[in-house]
Amino acid sequence: MLWLSDSVEVFMCSLMLFYFVLTSFFFYRGSFRWTAEKETFLLREIRDVEPYKFKRGTNETGQAWSEVADDVNQHEGFKVMPIYQRSVRDRFNKLLSDAERGGEGQEQILSLCLKQKLC
Repeated sequence: MLWLSDSVEVFMCSLMLFYFVLTSFFFYRGSFRWTAEKETFLLREIRDVEPYKFKRGTNETGQAWSEVADDVNQHEGFKVMPIYQRSVRDRFNKLLSDAERGGEGQEQILSLCLKQKLC
C-alpha cells in the first residue's frame, strides 16, 4: 500500500511539473519593450503603408494597420513576441502625441508627420 501512495505522489509531482513547463512555454513570453530601433522600423512601415490616408474607422484603415503589423512582425525584434494591429496603432498615436508635446528623441516622428502632412 505504501508503494501505491508513493507512485501517486510522484505522478502528481510530475503532472504539476509538466503543467508548469507547458504554461510557461506557451503563455509566458516576458514583457515587450519598445526600443528606438523597433520604433524606427515601425515608423518606416507606417510611412510605406500609409494607414492614415483612409477615413478613420473604415475597413480600409483596419486592413492597412493589420498590414503594418504583419510587416513589422517580419522584423527580427518582433518574432519572439508578435504585435497586433491595435498595438501598432496605439504606439504610433503615442509617438505622435509625444512629438506634438515636444517629447525627447521624437525627431523621427515629427519628420514623418511633416512629410505626410499629419501635424
